[in-house]
Amino acid sequence: MKPFSIISFYFLLSAIFASINSSFAQSVDTIQIKNRYGVSIIPSRSPNSYGIQIGPIGSESVCGYPYYKISNGVNIQIIGQGLLWMFYPLNAYKKFDIDVDSTNLDTLKKKDALRAIHNGILISTLGPIDTRINGICISLFHGHGKKLNGVALNLMRNSYNLANGLEIGLINECGKLKGVQIGLLNFSKKTRGFQFGLWNVNEKRKLPFINWSFKD
Repeated sequence: MKPFSIISFYFLLSAIFASINSSFAQSVDTIQIKNRYGVSIIPSRSPNSYGIQIGPIGSESVCGYPYYKISNGVNIQIIGQGLLWMFYPLNAYKKFDIDVDSTNLDTLKKKDALRAIHNGILISTLGPIDTRINGICISLFHGHGKKLNGVALNLMRNSYNLANGLEIGLINECGKLKGVQIGLLNFSKKTRGFQFGLWNVNEKRKLPFINWSFKD
């Protein structure tokens, strides 16, 4: 293929994808999106889903909408998007904003691009991203989220801005922890709880095997 043809083909593909994204991300003021009940397919633009949601990736992959998607029940992501975070440095927890008001969802959504809230059980092969978990999250790779209320069992890595509960994985990172971390490497920027692992780091000290802090 000639260079001119390659360039033309590139711009044609760019125009097609730009058009698709523009149509897909049009304002909710111009499109009626209904809630889903029972068994539904994800990803979905529906603001609320109740029951069982299943699909290759989560609804947090749907960008460009001025609201977050909420799943209530069992959310099954056959693949998930956790692989996208595998190259992030181990000290990512230092960049977490521990002053975010996580109880104000509108504030959290605007400041930190919250895309989805999962109430119940979330199962994902590679893990979810940019989410708030209220319940249990299980994956074989990496779970990344704004807030965890419950248990995160992401075997390779957990990264949560705020965590209330239990993190279990080879690497656990948290901006603000109220609970327990169990893994080989544990990092927390502000801690009220315990860390169990080969190496544990919090705002007070660095210790092997067990660490703790109850700083307000």
